[in-house]
Amino acid sequence: MKTMTRHLAALCLAACSWASQAETLRVDLTADFQLPPMSPAPGTLSLAFSVDEPLSGVAPQGNFAFTLSDVIIAAAFNGSVTTSTVNTVGWFDYGGSSYWGIDIRMADLLVPGDLMQLILGTPMSLYSGTTAAPTLERLSLTDLFGSICYYGTGSGACTAQGSMSSGTYAVSVVPEPQTVWLLSLGLLVLAGRTWRLRQGDGGA
Repeated sequence: MKTMTRHLAALCLAACSWASQAETLRVDLTADFQLPPMSPAPGTLSLAFSVDEPLSGVAPQGNFAFTLSDVIIAAAFNGSVTTSTVNTVGWFDYGGSSYWGIDIRMADLLVPGDLMQLILGTPMSLYSGTTAAPTLERLSLTDLFGSICYYGTGSGACTAQGSMSSGTYAVSVVPEPQTVWLLSLGLLVLAGRTWRLRQGDGGA
């Protein structure tokens, strides 16, 4: 029985180690915004999306930024929920100018051919490594500021533009289903082993 317990524990640890090599990350962004004349009153927005790391489809923008295209973004503006599938999400790091952050551009959001751009600045770089093979930092930031711009025709001057404040940005790891199952199995094995040991000691 001891041998089986050790084998099960080793199997769980090995499987969890294998699963941790590839991770699904959830990126969340929120902010208060002003966008006159489209939205005369202040509003709130939130964006959320997931990416698998190592990141695939990375498009380097020189040595200071990279983008991902056509990410499935769940967005909400003043409680109105929508999904963006035609977009680019860019992370930039102009460390020499102390300018870091994320740039999200969502096309065909309200009408075909339009573009909504959100730039949220951060106090530090959001990724490590090169722009050809970046790794997103797991962090949570608050009190961020930025800008928002809506292009009704997709290019040219902004149809409406404003600011973002009280922004948040967070990157967290989404547990893999098999990892959660294996962890639960491992805990059950250990719990059963502990119970048997206690029974053998007379419940002491």
